[in-house]
Amino acid sequence: MRNVVSLNENWTLTFPKGERPAEAVTLPHTWNAVDGMDGNGSYLRTTGVYTRTFTAPKQPLAGGRTYIEVLAAALSATVKVNGTVATTHEGGYSIFRADVTDLCHDGENELTIEVSNEDTPSMYPSSADFTFYGGLYRGVNLISVPNTHFDLDYFGGPGIKVTPKPAADGGATFEIKSYVTNPDENFTVQYSIEDPYGFEVASATQIVQRKGRVE
Repeated sequence: MRNVVSLNENWTLTFPKGERPAEAVTLPHTWNAVDGMDGNGSYLRTTGVYTRTFTAPKQPLAGGRTYIEVLAAALSATVKVNGTVATTHEGGYSIFRADVTDLCHDGENELTIEVSNEDTPSMYPSSADFTFYGGLYRGVNLISVPNTHFDLDYFGGPGIKVTPKPAADGGATFEIKSYVTNPDENFTVQYSIEDPYGFEVASATQIVQRKGRVE
């Protein structure tokens, strides 16, 4: 079971270089909502620091893991929990996650995400005919999972890949690939496909093999 809690509320945004005063914000957010629309290319490209607190979820099973999921941070980001770096990410258009289990403690924890939309030649593209909006412009989630779970560490993917394939008779089949983290021996994955009315139309069960991969 994967439990997902939105962390989009109650953020404070500060600018270490002092370009603007601190402000309370709700995600999704960009600091270029106004100046990024003037068309003259003079919008603010800097580092903004988003901060809020959260309570680490109580894991229902021993060995459970806690993740911070960032749906997008433009253009690069550093995620910290209680002052310790959990992960860094370059590229402003993709999901990334950090396992923060060992950085959390009981009670309130401080989450800080430093985001930069500064011109950085090591990241492509560094210039274009559009605005490089800075900020957390999609949202942030807190995810808790048991020790054995669909993979959350592979490039922000969901851990499951479903590919529909048309059949000659007008029907369709589905190819499903699953990636499981920390599977026990003979661990099985059960699939159930339902129609729009909630009735099961197909099902399958497979044993996890090949280092957690199921096809």
